[in-house]
Amino acid sequence: MSEFRGKRAAFYLLAGIIGVQLVILGGATAACFTMRIDKCDGKQISQALNSMVASAFALYAAEK
Repeated sequence: MSEFRGKRAAFYLLAGIIGVQLVILGGATAACFTMRIDKCDGKQISQALNSMVASAFALYAAEK
């Protein structure tokens, strides 16, 4: 039973980290578009998404 609790806790940790990263990325993207910053473009947003996905997969693999 404790193994199940550990997996559930790891899942909640992973979900929390992904949620926080999405909130940060969403806020940064919204700020870029509302403030009309020239440095913000689709390439930077896609790089941020790629790094988020890579870190999520790394955390998931470390949990297994």
